[in-house]
Amino acid sequence: MLLPIEIIGIMLGFFGFFKTFSDKSVAPVFSWAFLWFGLMNVSAIFCHNLSSFKGDFYGIPWSFFAQIDCGFTGASSLNLIIGAFYLNQQPLNDRKRLAMHVLAFLAGLGVIFMEFFGYGTIPFTSEIVYGGLTIVAALALSVQFLCFEQSRRAKQWIPVIFSGAVVILVPLALDRLFCTLLGSSLVTSVHFVFLGCHVSFFGLLQLLTPPKYKQE
Repeated sequence: MLLPIEIIGIMLGFFGFFKTFSDKSVAPVFSWAFLWFGLMNVSAIFCHNLSSFKGDFYGIPWSFFAQIDCGFTGASSLNLIIGAFYLNQQPLNDRKRLAMHVLAFLAGLGVIFMEFFGYGTIPFTSEIVYGGLTIVAALALSVQFLCFEQSRRAKQWIPVIFSGAVVILVPLALDRLFCTLLGSSLVTSVHFVFLGCHVSFFGLLQLLTPPKYKQE
């Protein structure tokens, strides 16, 4: 049941990338956050659906897909952290936009390399890349949303973004209950983590790209 959710994430990530890429009112770092998010969902298909912990996919070990999954997740989160500092800022000129595109790409690539070179050699590398950066991104954006976003559109979509976090956190606490009632292969906290991320990214996309005739 996870595959349809992953496909939705792929579409959302790539659509968000292309929609924000040419929008000069959106900091380019957000475009890359959506792209890394879409790629994370692509890698998740291999990590969660086409291979297993003890198996592989056409000779490629599961650990490779797990590292790619962690790397793309961390890359997206790092770009969101950077993007938090550019909310409510004046649009960048073309030169600065180009520089930010390069920065966002290199930052994401650096996180992916960190995951691959640190995996198995540096303790807690995956936890830092996957979980640590995600938590920091959530906190950084939350501060910006709660303290600085005051427009009517922000008040409309910020609750949607935060509701995604609720979708993630509540089932994590009830994972054993879901497994008991529905079976471990049917619905688990993993499904809700993906759904919650999709909800938050959808809300963020709506917040960043209001209809031009309704911009405030």
